[in-house]
Amino acid sequence: MAAIVTGLIRLFQPSLASMGGSQGPVLWYALLSLRLVALFTADNPWSSLKPDFTCNQSMSNFCTTLCFNNHFDVPVPSLWSFSFLAGVVPVLLMRLVHRGSRQAASQQKDFELMEPVREASHKSSKPVLPQSTSAVVLHIACILFLLSIELVFLWALVALQLPKVFPHTFPCQADSCPEHVECAVFGRTEKQMALAILAFTASVNVVACVTSIIMEAVQLSRCQKN
Repeated sequence: MAAIVTGLIRLFQPSLASMGGSQGPVLWYALLSLRLVALFTADNPWSSLKPDFTCNQSMSNFCTTLCFNNHFDVPVPSLWSFSFLAGVVPVLLMRLVHRGSRQAASQQKDFELMEPVREASHKSSKPVLPQSTSAVVLHIACILFLLSIELVFLWALVALQLPKVFPHTFPCQADSCPEHVECAVFGRTEKQMALAILAFTASVNVVACVTSIIMEAVQLSRCQKN
């Protein structure tokens, strides 16, 4: 995971350096960076999940594997990586929408400078509203996409992954294995804290998405009034 995080940082470094005066995607790049730090931090206690798994009776490797697979029946680190990759998609789409809207605004400005003032007020002012409105609508759609990803990821953390390490011990429910076997994992508190860190970043992303949607909706209403 550390190598993957380092590679992703190098991958996004040119994009971060090329943003320049573009303030639109800055928030989303910052949230991606926050998620990268959270992934790097949470990976340490969860990277040794299989060696940390132990039971109160001596069993064969086969029974231990069955107990482990029956209890940890949901993906953990792989789900984190997938959620990050899924979150990159709407952020890149927002980057493309923002760049397209800036280019359209620049072309509109050049067109107005070339036309007389009276003709520009009647001809070139009308296309501005559809271009601006479509850009805002596309931006809101991308934010809604990101919001849905973050809500699903937050639900998976709280409802699926956290209950796996919440109890101190859990029974081994595997057929063809000894009965009344209790199992546990080392570093239970550290694993809980790692999930809490990821849940915090997901909550921050949800708040940022909701706030951005409200601001974009207000901007869209202003564009329609004008």
